[in-house]
Amino acid sequence: MLKFTALAAGAFALLSCADCSAADEADGYRPERAAMAAQMPVYLVVLNSRVRPQIDYPRMVGGNVYMPQPYYHNNVPGLSVGQAALANALGAALADAMIYAEAKQRAAAAYAPVVGGRCDLEIAAPLQQTLREAMARAPWGANVQPILIDGDVEDWDKQIPKDRPRQVFSVSASLTPGLGALLTSVDLAAYSPEGGGSGSSWQKKPLWQDRFIVVSDVVALPAKSNADRARMAAQEDARYAESGDLAVVAKVAKDIYGAGKSERMRATAADRLHKRNLKLAREADWSLLTEGPRRGELWSQDDCAPMRAAVAAASGELGRMLDDLYAQRLPPRLQAKHKTKDDPPEAPGERKIRALPGGVYVSRNEGGTTPLAYRYQLLPQEKEQGQDQAQAQAQAQN
Repeated sequence: MLKFTALAAGAFALLSCADCSAADEADGYRPERAAMAAQMPVYLVVLNSRVRPQIDYPRMVGGNVYMPQPYYHNNVPGLSVGQAALANALGAALADAMIYAEAKQRAAAAYAPVVGGRCDLEIAAPLQQTLREAMARAPWGANVQPILIDGDVEDWDKQIPKDRPRQVFSVSASLTPGLGALLTSVDLAAYSPEGGGSGSSWQKKPLWQDRFIVVSDVVALPAKSNADRARMAAQEDARYAESGDLAVVAKVAKDIYGAGKSERMRATAADRLHKRNLKLAREADWSLLTEGPRRGELWSQDDCAPMRAAVAAASGELGRMLDDLYAQRLPPRLQAKHKTKDDPPEAPGERKIRALPGGVYVSRNEGGTTPLAYRYQLLPQEKEQGQDQAQAQAQAQN
């Protein structure tokens, strides 16, 4: 398996009981715990300081956050029929590396218009403010001064003492695979020996734990038009020329025997990529490889207005969800063993807070079609990408 990103590894270290059995499952905050909560130091972790895209790489999905049924294939979340066949035909390590590289490439291509439009907005300040204000309104938080932890720093979780009572609020905001929605979440957990655990078990098992997710309004793609096809083809032609690949292909085509081996290899790969991209551009409908970049453009319209609105709305909704937690206004909590297949279907169009298995609460209005399980698996930053590439190469060689 490829390594977890720092975000994923730290998040799972903090929420180590996410996969506990139902018998050992932590419950949620209760009003009688307000006095205890007031005595605990509070750590506020922003897991990613800017909006980043998620990678739909199934091997790294963890926890028991519900994912809608359409995303299940062969009992592995996110693993398509074709990917499953690939995994059977090739060695597991090589197949993993190829599937991960494919998923990361899709995420990077979708994210490129967002970065190009400078719409990978900074989220640390608004989310920190939301949580600070919600704590101040809570029955226990009038005098709390949370300790801020930068989740972009490697080994950030080591800054939180594990041998002392504490509350940990970890918050993130990321774009779902394909950039259909902005998914913003807060995981909060409290640890205390007063929970009655034996020995030092309380240090890892939360006394109470609550998780909140806000799914933004979905960015719907209009039908692909002739103008879309022409624009995408023109963009690909421009990319091909600006990359220098066009000149290399022309040079090799003119004198194939005079070109070096590296030039011939580059020309072959560049020509195939250009033809593939043009074919995708001219397809009648959006595909898995083209819908993400198009949504990236839509997120970036009007000086990032859709992205700014989604971040602001999510911050406000998270604050309301925390208020409902402390006022005990949330829907009845569902245990991890709850079977969602027996639940009535959600009607799209009405935003509501809904309970999901394992003490999860989600605010959404899209009928439950957005995948929730990739919120800790984000496109690596540059340093992390270099580490991933080296590890993937080593796995392929082995």
